[in-house]
Amino acid sequence: VEILKLSDAFENQEVEPCLELFVKVLNINDGMNENVLNGCKTLKDYVILISKIRENYNEIGDLAKAIHKAVDYCIDADHLRSFLIRNRAEVEPMLLSEGTVEEYVDSMNEVKEQEIERLKKVVQEKDEELSKVTQEKDEELTRITQEKDSEIARLKALLAAKENN
Repeated sequence: VEILKLSDAFENQEVEPCLELFVKVLNINDGMNENVLNGCKTLKDYVILISKIRENYNEIGDLAKAIHKAVDYCIDADHLRSFLIRNRAEVEPMLLSEGTVEEYVDSMNEVKEQEIERLKKVVQEKDEELSKVTQEKDEELTRITQEKDSEIARLKALLAAKENN
């Protein structure tokens, strides 16, 4: 069992949310959390559909055909029958594009890693820019210090010459 928080979906984590939603994620794969599945025929039928897709895919190796065959099976066996008959044209493509939670998390982690790399480059560029400006300012300070020292030496020489006269 995993608990998800809605606030974790937002980029700005600095602000405390006024309202928080916690969701308990249950594994509803075939054979898991039977008490939940037995309490909801629609959910149990969905699990049967997904199990059939997996079973067919393992036999056939073609996801589109596995989905089509599983939908046929569920219609014939009265699992989500009316829904699948009404919405088959939308259901099959949706199932083809549907990813697992793990795939979603992996893709989000990949996006985070790409963003971290992008930000590292930005920081490196800014650091190089700052180093260049700092070096230029250091060179300018060195030049000003040398000019000041030269002027002080010139004034001391003038003062010494005046005192000797």
